[in-house]
Amino acid sequence: MADGCSVLMAQSAGAICVVMPLEHHLSNPEVTAVFSGTVQDVSFASAGQTATFQVSRVWKGRVGRRTVLYNGNSRMMQDERIELQSGRTYLVIAHRQSPDERAEFHVPSASRDALGVSGCDLYLFDSQYARDVLGDAPGYPPR
Repeated sequence: MADGCSVLMAQSAGAICVVMPLEHHLSNPEVTAVFSGTVQDVSFASAGQTATFQVSRVWKGRVGRRTVLYNGNSRMMQDERIELQSGRTYLVIAHRQSPDERAEFHVPSASRDALGVSGCDLYLFDSQYARDVLGDAPGYPPR
């Protein structure tokens, strides 16, 4: 590619996720946080899942040791959506939720820093996809 990035693709039954390297996410203003953590608690709603993470490492953003994440249930991205499971560790590439997303999850409108993911924004931390995103970047501890 012209910008020197390598693009890896993860294919599911109905669509393709493009696995971008960490440098892409670090420079992307739509990405608020990149972190790894273990799901401590997860609940289900019509809008998707709400999960509390015990964060172990951060590559972008100010992320606390315990962080709540909203995993959207987008109909367009249904094939790519990962269902979070308690006790599993994930690489998370999160965005700040829009007002519409906060409303779908019944998050108070004052919670402008609520983090969300959808589609290809989650990877099991021990997967090749997560390793391809992170390379050997060490990250830093949560705040």
